[in-house]
Amino acid sequence: MPLDHVWIEQHIPHKGRMCLLDEVLSWDAARIRCRSGSHRAADNPLRAHGRLGAACGIEYAAQAMAVHGARISLPRPSASPAMDARCYTSSRCGVRCSCC
Repeated sequence: MPLDHVWIEQHIPHKGRMCLLDEVLSWDAARIRCRSGSHRAADNPLRAHGRLGAACGIEYAAQAMAVHGARISLPRPSASPAMDARCYTSSRCGVRCSCC
């Protein structure tokens, strides 16, 4: 499953133009790499007086953190349906099990 703009918009609270990230390039348990071109858009909702202030980078980072949290909280697929159910329950409760 590609982690594109559609996936991102489904997993973070920001919608429409306020969903600033285009895609996830890679991730692991500790980091995420995302791509965005919205900083160049004239209609970027964070743009003021024709420019995007440096502090807007905080919003991009916050959205990347939200995407990372959403991605790593999803249970990993396994060969056993019972294992999937246990992982799903554990992740919903915020407890890390040995399978995830």
